[in-house]
Amino acid sequence: MKLMGKMDKHVKNGLISMVCWILFLVVTLGTYSYVQDAPLKGLLDKETGGFISLAFFVLWALIWFAIGQHYSRDYEQKKEAYRKQYPSVSESQLAKAFRDEYSSGIAKMLSGVFFISVLAYVAANVREEVTTRNCIYIGLLMALSIITYWYYKAHQLTKRE
Repeated sequence: MKLMGKMDKHVKNGLISMVCWILFLVVTLGTYSYVQDAPLKGLLDKETGGFISLAFFVLWALIWFAIGQHYSRDYEQKKEAYRKQYPSVSESQLAKAFRDEYSSGIAKMLSGVFFISVLAYVAANVREEVTTRNCIYIGLLMALSIITYWYYKAHQLTKRE
């Protein structure tokens, strides 16, 4: 724990992002392996003895580290700019307002991603007949798009003033 105390805040957030991604993969792949009753070894590429699969895993872990680190820096910079924009507002009110504004921007982006994911899923996976599984995936993606868009509209503070 002492090492984490001296580490840069943005590096910590990058590591947290990377660990969350790895945990997501472990849970997802573990669940897949359990439900399909198939060993995880079947997910590794056979041509290179798993080297490409491992490289892909490491590459995505590093990408998520970079994403976490970038958004941590971005958050701090935008928070400071927000603070300068509203110097007379108390720190607690400013922190809440900024969190809502920043989260709403991310929610807007995610809403678009989920909406495009619906279209991409339909184009890539729906053939002659729509299955129950397709309907569940499409419904979940549509619900996520609607929920994140609602959050964006409900929390965009500066646009209402």
